[in-house]
Amino acid sequence: MVEKRAHNLALEWEAREAAAIAQVEEVLASCNLTIDTVYSRALVRYLDEIERIDRLTAIAEGRRNAVFREIDRHRATLAQALRDKVHEIEDAEFETIGPQAAAPKSVSDRSAA
Repeated sequence: MVEKRAHNLALEWEAREAAAIAQVEEVLASCNLTIDTVYSRALVRYLDEIERIDRLTAIAEGRRNAVFREIDRHRATLAQALRDKVHEIEDAEFETIGPQAAAPKSVSDRSAA
């Protein structure tokens, strides 16, 4: 019963209900505590998990940055290859080719048809 009331009070406090906030502050004051003390103790209690999450985040950020560097490197290589091809095409000699006239059919071609 007491656990259920404590749980409900915690949920109401989390929802920032004024009555619950006042009740929590009253309970803390009766124990010579402040909410900052509660936060500090929670931080100490979960510090290992917080550090683990921070480490995993740093590793993920490092991998992401490495992927971005590789994308930039490949993009630069592709861009240079495209520029080289454009210059190659621009420097090529072109000749204009007119329409070709159809060759007259020979007598043997006409009889085969």
